[in-house]
Amino acid sequence: MKSGCFKSLLGLRQGLYEYIDQSLLCFVGFNINGQVRGIPTCHWRDGDYLYWHGHSKAASIDGEAKSAEKVCITLAWLAWMEWLWRVQRFITP
Repeated sequence: MKSGCFKSLLGLRQGLYEYIDQSLLCFVGFNINGQVRGIPTCHWRDGDYLYWHGHSKAASIDGEAKSAEKVCITLAWLAWMEWLWRVQRFITP
């Protein structure tokens, strides 16, 4: 791999990390007995690992830990929350 490509990949990774760290909400998609489910939850990143909140007996955690099925994570960046916060700061004396 050329050093320029490597630097580009590092920049991409850092950009992805920043997006993950700034987003507040994620949706975990998974399949149980042929039925597709999607659950909204919060998440966090520790190094290269992504974690999401849930009860240890929840289907999105317990079921996936016992099966070979993969999950799909969709991150939501709630820009409107930042906008609302700025508007409230402007309006509030």
